Amino acid sequence: MPEVRCEPLAAGQLAASLIDAIELIEDTGADIVEVEFGSRVGGSASAGQVSVPVRTLRSFMAETLKAGEVYLGQDELSLNWAAGRMLLRFCTEGHVHFSADDERLVEGLVANWRASGRKVFERAGSNWVPRI
Repeated sequence: MPEVRCEPLAAGQLAASLIDAIELIEDTGADIVEVEFGSRVGGSASAGQVSVPVRTLRSFMAETLKAGEVYLGQDELSLNWAAGRMLLRFCTEGHVHFSADDERLVEGLVANWRASGRKVFERAGSNWVPRI
């Protein structure tokens, strides 16, 4: 499954990327998303995993962020859907990672990132190389 990531983003950019991610998930027609979070850098975050209906994902994420259960760019946040065939991960370094078995979805997200002026990288073995 191909994996891409964008360059590190600031907190506001990560929040906008989360909204874009939720729209992407809605567009795929998924019913349920597995949300996993935890691993605060320099402290202890509450870790959790929960199944969230897509129709309530926006409000769930808004409440989770507002309550301080997840800090984008400081905590790991993974959104996994389509029986593990699609994964979007916000990592502690401020990157947004995406992998899917549907190359059209990967290319669509890459095009979105590039249109926003973001640099895009792809996994090549254990390394990240610029995606051309």
